[in-house]
Amino acid sequence: MRGDIGGNTEADNGDSSEYTSGVSRSSRKRALADCDDELYYVPPLKTYHKTWAKFEKYLKKYQSVTDQVIVVSQTVKLRNRQINRMKVHTGKSVAQLPLVPEELDPYQRVYISTHGWKSRNRSTGQRPMHMLKSVGCDMRFRAKWAEQSRGNWEIQVKSAFYGHFHPVTEEVYHKYPPGPSSSAQIFEPNERHRARRSKASRVYDYIRALRAVDG
Repeated sequence: MRGDIGGNTEADNGDSSEYTSGVSRSSRKRALADCDDELYYVPPLKTYHKTWAKFEKYLKKYQSVTDQVIVVSQTVKLRNRQINRMKVHTGKSVAQLPLVPEELDPYQRVYISTHGWKSRNRSTGQRPMHMLKSVGCDMRFRAKWAEQSRGNWEIQVKSAFYGHFHPVTEEVYHKYPPGPSSSAQIFEPNERHRARRSKASRVYDYIRALRAVDG
């Protein structure tokens, strides 16, 4: 690590969301407790950021200073329409619904270490991405819009775990290309057949995305 990024941490206030790996936070904590001595920890991120653009700029510097390559594993779009149709909200006025302003889309992104991609197996209908040097690293966090006061929204870093399963050094950092930005489309292996039926530009975008995440 070549420096330090100032930040503050926050507790996860009962948020029960799980990550795309399918492993709950409680089970992950139990598993990591057994190998805590083998983890390589990095400084925490600053919790609040004004916009996605400012967060991305901060994250880029954070990666450089802490010798990490962090990529976007999932993007969650706004769910205003689904929320409006939920039975639990029947009869409520628009002002009473937990809606996010449309201009704040996307609502949330999940970030992981470049070593954190999970292997796919044929039983799920998805082929393994053998080109990815994954060691199942559990370093990850969520960044999402949160309303700090009425009408005042900021990006909030939540559910963060800062332990890597691999050394975090400048030498290792420079072996990997920068991860795809949040503005880049990330394709899963099961999108190959869709890409084949798409226009040539779509196929090239798919290939470039794979190369970008190839560690």
